Amino acid sequence: MSIRSLFAGGVLAFAMLITPAAAQFGPITAAIAGWTGLELLDRAEKMIPYAANQAEQTGDALLARAATEADILMRSINLQMSENLDKTIGALNEQTNLAYYRLAETLDSFEAAQTRAYRARDATVIDLAMISGSLPFVDQLTFVERIEGLAQFDDGGDFKLSVSATGLKPGIAGTTASLTLTINGKQISFTREQPANQNTRELFIAHGDLAPLFSPDRIVVLPAEMHLRVERRPWYLIGKKVETVTVPFFLSLFPRKAGTLTVETRRPTFGWVALGERLFDVSESADCGEGRCNRREPVYSKVCNVQGGNVETVGSQRIVGQPRHHCRPLWGPNSCAYPGGWFTVSAVNIEDNGKRGRMDIRHWTERNEYGVYCQIEEYRELEPATETLTVELFYDRNFEFIVPKTANYWRISGQTVTRRSLNVLKNQPSSDLSLIGVFEEGGGKVRVAYGVNRPALQ
Repeated sequence: MSIRSLFAGGVLAFAMLITPAAAQFGPITAAIAGWTGLELLDRAEKMIPYAANQAEQTGDALLARAATEADILMRSINLQMSENLDKTIGALNEQTNLAYYRLAETLDSFEAAQTRAYRARDATVIDLAMISGSLPFVDQLTFVERIEGLAQFDDGGDFKLSVSATGLKPGIAGTTASLTLTINGKQISFTREQPANQNTRELFIAHGDLAPLFSPDRIVVLPAEMHLRVERRPWYLIGKKVETVTVPFFLSLFPRKAGTLTVETRRPTFGWVALGERLFDVSESADCGEGRCNRREPVYSKVCNVQGGNVETVGSQRIVGQPRHHCRPLWGPNSCAYPGGWFTVSAVNIEDNGKRGRMDIRHWTERNEYGVYCQIEEYRELEPATETLTVELFYDRNFEFIVPKTANYWRISGQTVTRRSLNVLKNQPSSDLSLIGVFEEGGGKVRVAYGVNRPALQ
């Protein structure tokens, strides 16, 4: 379909967003240097339907808005500059050049629009003009300036669109204006209309007309058209003058499901760590002198002591296993052989809840070095235990998950349907989630509850 065929049966006039200087379009002006207006419109005619189709297929509200802007600019240029389309861009007057630059910039934004994160309110308004209703001549022109409500949530009531246009200002003698809406090619009736200000009208759509079109888990992008019909009966003319304007746009229906998030929790873990075997209470046996050593020498106790014992407190130490003797010969090469050497072990005990190890030694050698080896463990904080769970996020309900009571860290991460990344840490404020509280669940668990901040549409 050609561009001109889109206007059959009516007059289309739009006020374009014109910036005061072309300097801001530096990279764009270089990219289209030497192009004619017709070449740029041919490019637009190919790119816009593709972008619109992508927006509908993927539920991309931001791309839908960019496609709408480009479509409106393309149609406006085609209508208002049809006699100069074969001329080179840049060789025309500044206002005409800026219109082309604006269109080229919007086309260039398509790729970025498909990857950039956005908020719902970024996709809810189309500004067609920056014209004040107070200008003296504005009531004699017919164009749509602004449409609000291109992004919608289902709140259970009627849906609202706001349209700002010339001819809607109440009290203009001899002028009547009407608005009609089509969505997906079907005309939609308004349950009521009411003025919002001098040139803005609020339009309400019955809940039952739009609600069935929502998806539970993705943005639905629908092609729509707003039709403005202005009828004027000037006092100096017999009959009436009728002007019609059709504004194509996309309506984005946001789902209740905002996205799927991952919750990562960490909790400290504790346990006994082996420190190895240590030597305690080393001393030399007394020299009993030749002929005076026998098995009736007194018992010598060798003791190992640690702090804490079998108490699960960080830093507490305990003795485990069996203490064993230490003997270094100071007299005779075989005096430390055991059994068969010159000493005996009469008793081995772990006492005082693991804090004390004791070994009783009876020796009859002249001189040896004795002590006791004990295996020591210490209660320490270990590597944290990490757990992950997947939770669905909905705009109309609280977001909750269960974690161990000892969890000292959690991170909520993921992406919403508008490609916004969430990365919320425990006790960290967020514009998307508000911590409601942490509640005891029993069994060493707690329930963490967040309120979901629905994206603002204004």
